[in-house]
Amino acid sequence: GYLTRISGGVFRRALIAHITDVLRAQRPAVVYDRCYPMTTLVAPASARADVPRVSAAVADPAAEIGAHPRLLQPYYFQRAKRAYRTANRVVANSDGLRQRMIDYYSLPEDLVTTVYNLIDIDRIDRLAGEGAPGWDADCFHVVCSGRLHPDKGYPYLLEAIDNLVNQRGLRQIRLHIFGQGPQETELKQFVATHSLQQHVRFEGFHVNPFPAFRQAQLFCLSSLNEGMPNAVPEAMACRLPVLATDCHSGPREILDAGRYGRLVPVAD
Repeated sequence: GYLTRISGGVFRRALIAHITDVLRAQRPAVVYDRCYPMTTLVAPASARADVPRVSAAVADPAAEIGAHPRLLQPYYFQRAKRAYRTANRVVANSDGLRQRMIDYYSLPEDLVTTVYNLIDIDRIDRLAGEGAPGWDADCFHVVCSGRLHPDKGYPYLLEAIDNLVNQRGLRQIRLHIFGQGPQETELKQFVATHSLQQHVRFEGFHVNPFPAFRQAQLFCLSSLNEGMPNAVPEAMACRLPVLATDCHSGPREILDAGRYGRLVPVAD
């Protein structure tokens, strides 16, 4: 928390100076920065070191700026806008995010390029065959995967499970949540308060979740915003039906506007 509070001052300047020194010493042909916090640090450093820069955007910019205190948001917005505008190229991982970056930061269209995240289907097939989790075959298993963070919309997913189990009586449902993050305690408290312990399982972080994907009946993405969620095409590669929120970018593009999976409103 202390480092966060001083990041606009001494700590930030020290980081920029260090990155500048590394770039001057290594003299790379190009520097690649990924995600908004690093972009705002690398931008001034690469300018000082006279090194070309490619900046990768992977999340909705409004959500990233919105995570700052309201009074400071204009300051962080201007800093980010300047950083992206001075890049030699900005790379977005979906067409939706590309357009979002152009509109939000008023970037020139020819500055921003889409490069999709790559999915190795042969590798996923191999990993998916490494052993099934042995779940109850009489149950309907839903899986989701991602960090336990407010951006991922897990409270809305748990509300849906609560509705299905406790109000509609669909006792055969099992939700398996793969991932870790700062919202874990809050989500577990919701599960306990609504007596969902038999229906929601926090699986933690798994290096290989694909055997579970292969055995499940549904993959659910409940995100409030995304760039290009890797878990959706990974689930599709496991031949798993997908239900996803129709956030600003990502799911609609992957699912071809609902042709390859069901899209629903965000936070519904």
